[in-house]
Amino acid sequence: MSEQVQENQNEQQPQVQFAMPNHAQRRNMLRQQKVLKIKSEMNAMSSAAVEFRETQRENGRKIHEANLDRLEQQTTVLMEEKLAAVVSGWQTQGYNEEEISFLTEAWKLTTFKNKKTWHADKKKARKLMKQADESRKQRNQ
Repeated sequence: MSEQVQENQNEQQPQVQFAMPNHAQRRNMLRQQKVLKIKSEMNAMSSAAVEFRETQRENGRKIHEANLDRLEQQTTVLMEEKLAAVVSGWQTQGYNEEEISFLTEAWKLTTFKNKKTWHADKKKARKLMKQADESRKQRNQ
């Protein structure tokens, strides 16, 4: 019995992801390690200084890509949760699956904005919402 409770507690605890240090924090770490002092004493065009800059640039690019991936994943999860909550609200209001698919498409068009097509997306979303509402009204008469 206690093993099952312990397993359930392990499943419920979310995984904590530590944020990667930002640029200022990384610079502070290098300063504390006296790397920046040594670098400042080098000739700027020496092979060691050039190599150091390239490795720092590459590390920064990798960290940036990891941060973008993490943020995209968090945004995706958040939007899926919000969509699930909205869909459950539509179900309690009496919409059927076909109408919910119209409303979901409209929600996606209005939630994720594209600067080039936002006006057309807004018109299409309104049309889809109106179509779903009319379908529900016809069904309920």
